[in-house]
Amino acid sequence: MLARLASAPVPAELARIDAVVLERITARPAPMFGYAALAGAAFLALLTGVAGGMWPGSPQHAPETLTPFGPSSPLAPSTLLASNQ
Repeated sequence: MLARLASAPVPAELARIDAVVLERITARPAPMFGYAALAGAAFLALLTGVAGGMWPGSPQHAPETLTPFGPSSPLAPSTLLASNQ
């Protein structure tokens, strides 16, 4: 069966397949927004972020404890594992 398939002539549609694929790629519709509009939106977002970062806010103060989730607990796993030292 494979020998018969190998000896069969190549279909004519396969000879034009590259041209058909390239035609479909070039016939793709244009994007709804142009690249200039997307670049403008990106610049506006960047400008808004920089302006928001420079806006004066409330003064920051150092946390009272070094633990990120509140005061350290005597029953924390790290203290239970180190209790026999």
